[in-house]
Amino acid sequence: MSPPNNRSNENYFSGLIAEGQAEEILVRRGFCILERRYQAIRGATEGEIDLIARRNNLVVFVEVKKRATIALAAESVTSRQQQRLYRAAETYIAAHPALSSCDCRFDAVLFDAQMKVEYLENAW
Repeated sequence: MSPPNNRSNENYFSGLIAEGQAEEILVRRGFCILERRYQAIRGATEGEIDLIARRNNLVVFVEVKKRATIALAAESVTSRQQQRLYRAAETYIAAHPALSSCDCRFDAVLFDAQMKVEYLENAW
């Protein structure tokens, strides 16, 4: 029996830490966290939104990425992934009609290997 893939576990837990840091950033900016790791299933399409937060009349759908560099983290949010996130956000809003009158925005919180962070409002 081979040992578990430690690299995979490291990446998973490292991602969880980055998501926790991103959540703290949002809270410091006055947001209330509505969802963590929201899973949307819409027909044959699936999507996950790392964080969904609200401040007043603004709902933000946040993608968190951690890579070796901030540039690599930014590049990892592909246009295909952006479309999946957009569809997942539509599913979330449809399931929460009280939010349908809110403004919506897609943000990205990017981390490098040393946990240096860049917060991109209205990332796409």
